Amino acid sequence: MGIRRKISVVLVILVVGFVTAGNKEAFPNYTGAKGQGAQPAFLTDFSAYYSVGISQSATNATNFVGSNGTILYLPFIANDHQFFEPLSLISNAGVDGGTLPSEYTCDGTGSSPALSWSNAPAGTSEFALMMTTIPVDGPTKWNWVLYGIPGSTTNLVKNSSGVGILGVSSRGTRVYEPPCSQGPGAKLYTFTLFALSAPPTLPVAAGQVTGEVLTKAISSITLGSASLNLSYTRGQ
Repeated sequence: MGIRRKISVVLVILVVGFVTAGNKEAFPNYTGAKGQGAQPAFLTDFSAYYSVGISQSATNATNFVGSNGTILYLPFIANDHQFFEPLSLISNAGVDGGTLPSEYTCDGTGSSPALSWSNAPAGTSEFALMMTTIPVDGPTKWNWVLYGIPGSTTNLVKNSSGVGILGVSSRGTRVYEPPCSQGPGAKLYTFTLFALSAPPTLPVAAGQVTGEVLTKAISSITLGSASLNLSYTRGQ
């Protein structure tokens, strides 16, 4: 985080220098929307959540406004981690919001899909992966529970095996359980990848780690997460 803040500050100084070079009236005596002093706090204080002379956008980015109305957009000042790409999860099985092909369900071969990810948060020790669905008439169900994935890993191949530790699905098996819903209509299946700062401390043996157990165990060590949602409708 210290390195990121230093990068952010260097970029701010460069951009501010560019603006003031072209317009010497930018920020001369501006006191800010909330009465801050003429010297923008971000030049001296690395820890504040800056709001000097600004309007907040929906993404919590910050606009610094000069005395002549010049607007300088600095998203990394509001929260400098926003300047970096978030953890992302993709699959060649489908795009987020798309349809899960039948080969990954019990109507096909029941293969587990290939997944890949990028932009893991700094300090990621390992990953956990869960595939869930929420039935209309019941609580969350887990089709796939996988943890202990090394932090250097960036993908799982189709029908992956030997990477990470399999937990227990809602059907009581330690495998990828392909969607096989008996109910009518489309069902939404969510793959969620969790970047963890440390291995989870589990209250049960490996053969008893359910999705619920793992979810509770990683709640305090999750650095970031990314999800991929795919739906599937079984034929009648």
